Parts: sequence; structure tokens; C-alpha cells
Amino acid sequence: MKHHNLKIHPIYLHPILSGEKTFEIRKDDRDFQVGDTFTLWAYEEEVGVEKYPSFHGKIIYKTDFEQKE
Repeated sequence: MKHHNLKIHPIYLHPILSGEKTFEIRKDDRDFQVGDTFTLWAYEEEVGVEKYPSFHGKIIYKTDFEQKE
């Protein structure tokens, strides 16, 4: 199992923190696997990562759905 540190824009992190959004679709460029853990770090170029909270989770499902460009 691996741990992944991932950046996410705050407008997408806030619904995850509130429980409104329960999934994240990402390009599988890190060989994500069910059972891996991750941390989502809110990130904005101007602000950096310090201003916002982060979210820690575990991958419980993986699909071959492809994110559209």
C-alpha cells in the first residue's frame, strides 16, 4: 500500500470536508490502488497550502472511467 499526497483547489475540497462530496475522479498517473491512503491538500498558487485544512482518506473503490479533458 502507498500513501499519496495530492493537491486540490479549495473550491473542490470544501464539499469533501462537509461530506457533500464523497468521491474524487483523478487521472491514474500514480498507480492508485484500493487500500492506498491519501491526503488532499488545498492549494492555490497565490496562497499556498498553509491557509486551508487537509483531508485524509483511503481508496475504497477504483474504476476505469476516464476523466475528459
